[in-house]
Amino acid sequence: MISKFPTFYIQRFVVLLMSGLVITAGVFTFGNANLFDRISLLAALSIMAYFYSDKNLVTILLIVTTGRFFDEIMWLIHFDTYWYKIIIYTAALWIFYIFRYDSLAKIGLVGLFLVCVAEIHWFISDYETPPHITWPVILMIEEITVRHFLFMRPVIFKKVSSDLKSLPLDWRLYKVSALFLLLLIASILEYLVRHVLFINSLFIYNAYPYIAHALACFILWIVLNDVLKRASLFKA
Repeated sequence: MISKFPTFYIQRFVVLLMSGLVITAGVFTFGNANLFDRISLLAALSIMAYFYSDKNLVTILLIVTTGRFFDEIMWLIHFDTYWYKIIIYTAALWIFYIFRYDSLAKIGLVGLFLVCVAEIHWFISDYETPPHITWPVILMIEEITVRHFLFMRPVIFKKVSSDLKSLPLDWRLYKVSALFLLLLIASILEYLVRHVLFINSLFIYNAYPYIAHALACFILWIVLNDVLKRASLFKA
């Protein structure tokens, strides 16, 4: 029993140090989401390389990092034309429909319907300053897809390893993605309130950067905390 004390205290110290580093990185990169995304991506790739034999951890991080790469690619090709909007909204309709077992995908379908109605209204009325709400829709596509892959990971990656199983990390990330999805839906609804009902609501708009950055920091903390528990140092 006594021999376990040093390991216990070392673990608590490392977790505390790691938490402090995540918070520090989050604070100093606030306003520069791209930099924090690079830090998170580098951390994820480093963990995947070090724990390459842990198929559960690697496949979880592969899903998350693929989502981040999707963000980067879509941001580079993102532009605001009606044909682009049609493509994005059609893709969102298809994704939300095939993943409709997820209650948030059903909510997303309702939000997408309202967005399409608003876009038609703005087009017909020749509204001069319609909001660019395709980007939050793209992020919703990503989050719904990531949630599906986390939920079905053992089945989807069964060819990689037959020993895959759902882990607490899957469900923690699954739940955090739900918070981000609800934030995106609230953001879209506020856009519609402001540009359809002409109610000058900016609460979600102003709070969004803070909440999104905090969720990104929380995700990194969840992953690193799980990794520390898997480290051989704490298995004694």
